[in-house]
Amino acid sequence: MPARIVFGLIIFTLAIFVPRPVQATISACTAGVSPSEITRGTSDTFTISVTNNDPEWEIVWVKVTRPSENFTLSGYTSIPGWDVNFSAPQIILSGSTVQPGGEVFDFSFDVTVANVSADAASWAVSVSDTDESGAVTCSGSLSTAITGGVNAAPIQSDVTLSNLTSSTVTLSWTTDKAATSLLEYGITGSYGSQLSGTATTAHSFSLDGLSADTTYHFRIGNTDTDGNSVTSGDLTFRTATAGTSATTTTTTVTVTRTVTPAPTPTPPPDTTGPAVTVSTDLDKPYTQAPQITGSARDPSGVESVEYSTDNGRNWLPAEVSGPLTSKVFAFTPSGLDDDMYPVRVRAKDGKGNTGSTGKLSLVIDRLPPLGGSLVITSPVSVLYPLADGSYGVVSGLRYGFTLSEVGGPTEVDLSVNGEIRNMRRNPENRRWSTDHTFIQPGTYSLKLISRDGAGNETVQDLPRVTVGSAGIVTGPDCPVNGAVISVYIQDPVTGEFRIWDSASYSQKNPIVTDSSGLYVLELPTGTYYLDVRAGGYRRVATRAFTLSSSAVITAPVHLRQMRVMTIGGLQLPLPQILPDIIAVGQPAPEAIEAQGPLTGTEFPFIEFGSPGGKVSSFDFRGKPAVITFLSTWHPGTPDQIRELETLQVGQQLRTILVVPQESAGVVTLFTRRGGYTSEILTDPDGTSLKELDLLTLPAHVFTDNKGVIQAVRTGLLTSEEIVETVNVNMK
Repeated sequence: MPARIVFGLIIFTLAIFVPRPVQATISACTAGVSPSEITRGTSDTFTISVTNNDPEWEIVWVKVTRPSENFTLSGYTSIPGWDVNFSAPQIILSGSTVQPGGEVFDFSFDVTVANVSADAASWAVSVSDTDESGAVTCSGSLSTAITGGVNAAPIQSDVTLSNLTSSTVTLSWTTDKAATSLLEYGITGSYGSQLSGTATTAHSFSLDGLSADTTYHFRIGNTDTDGNSVTSGDLTFRTATAGTSATTTTTTVTVTRTVTPAPTPTPPPDTTGPAVTVSTDLDKPYTQAPQITGSARDPSGVESVEYSTDNGRNWLPAEVSGPLTSKVFAFTPSGLDDDMYPVRVRAKDGKGNTGSTGKLSLVIDRLPPLGGSLVITSPVSVLYPLADGSYGVVSGLRYGFTLSEVGGPTEVDLSVNGEIRNMRRNPENRRWSTDHTFIQPGTYSLKLISRDGAGNETVQDLPRVTVGSAGIVTGPDCPVNGAVISVYIQDPVTGEFRIWDSASYSQKNPIVTDSSGLYVLELPTGTYYLDVRAGGYRRVATRAFTLSSSAVITAPVHLRQMRVMTIGGLQLPLPQILPDIIAVGQPAPEAIEAQGPLTGTEFPFIEFGSPGGKVSSFDFRGKPAVITFLSTWHPGTPDQIRELETLQVGQQLRTILVVPQESAGVVTLFTRRGGYTSEILTDPDGTSLKELDLLTLPAHVFTDNKGVIQAVRTGLLTSEEIVETVNVNMK
């Protein structure tokens, strides 16, 4: 029998527990804010965009802080999936995730700004993979300016009187922007005297030669560079009595102002964008993308109309017709699978103004929401099912669950023995993922709950998960609390052992046990030994062991108490020259079952796509065949294709590759990038997964020359294993 290449995990004697490792901080993130300016004294909706550029860690905590006290966060609409802590200075989000590798997360809230102009100031956006203690600040375009707006006059404030004596006074005030100044004063409300100043924000005039014990009237005025003017109401002060000693006082005066705006240009400038409306009913779901029609109107003329199906990230031109000032537009989005799409339509007029519909929702609903192939990953490797179709895992390790999907689900939940885990969608590849740590040994049932935008819900059974017990460090009577387990790996060049770098695999080294004595380790390929120490116990080390593939270590460790010498009532520990040596066993891997419920049945009729047109499963008949189902995103797919392409040479066996639940464009690009010579068929709707009840990929269906299924195997198979399966099952 040919040598078998073992893929996936080798499960050692027991499973192991360790708390989730402390994650590294996010290495890189960028953020942006819109709008970049706002008119003073107004309110607007602000949108923050956060991009997770870290290659490994997900963002689970986001905090946005206002640029200054001139900004007040005044409200927000629902931010799905996130818990919101909202206050006037800041907004904090937690409870969901932004995936690593470039996922973009947008959210909005309402802001009211003070009635003052201000230069551009930056919002502070910080994120973390844990909480605020590990937060890092995102870079990007985060500035917002508060502008004066149209015909906004200067704002006067802080009007004060100082150096007030029987014959002198100093009058001072400030404005929110540079402006010239005018001071009028006199002993009546008609004033009679005036002084002027140059453009500045701090204004001051000193008066002398005043009459003692006399009430004076004054008013102040300012004009900005655009000609906008403001004049205060009538104000007064009274000089000191003659003969009294000179005093200096400071008095704050309340200003009532009269605003004189700059003259409005004739005709007034056009600052309003086109009015855009959509006439197509988007409240109902569609089985295919409809033609979307509407109109755009503007007195200055409509120059262009564009549409977006990704919430404004990308824009395409729409077809337009009709008079210049009243255009009718139409467009039919292409390449839309089942999903809910945020649609926007915008139009530009001849003055450069833009008008938009805001966000609309288009639901494409051809198929019920269905999950596809399941991939389970450990911190080190990809898992493959056992002989009975279940997955074997260990307690205490965090496992990732990733699923493909069709039918456009908008929500996907993973049920683990009834415990619901919300799955997150990667917007780039449309995969759904979550993670879970199994605490207790046992058998767990998994279910997938999918919902789409049309209100459909589908519940699917997934393969069971069998969870093994944790490894344990024990003493003579009980588990050992505080045992330190260190892992050493052999350098392949020098042959020396050094401490294993566990951080790259989301684990700790060394591990310190708690009162339960439990520990967990998963190691990649290499040669290792374990060193175990605890106070009051003899040191233990394992013999060196070599792993040809990743493996979970569950060897039980028993520590003996340290030997002591008693002298006159004193107990002195005896030195330990060499550690106690134990072995780590490596049982043979379990073979993958070749028989199943499909064996002996006819391969169902299914139509597949190919570069040359449609291909049906009936075309596979005529000679024995292995139909291998793959996904472009599975880590093991390139290795599996290479094994199949090796097999094609000189074999009387037809090899057929099928990628379900992915478009022809994705598969073509994958084939070109990989340089594969095999033709790969497509099944975008995932019909084959449903008909054959395939829950994990790669999956291999072996048929005879009449199209009858002889065997079904899952996981990565070598060319030798494929030939062996044919020889055993197709005699």
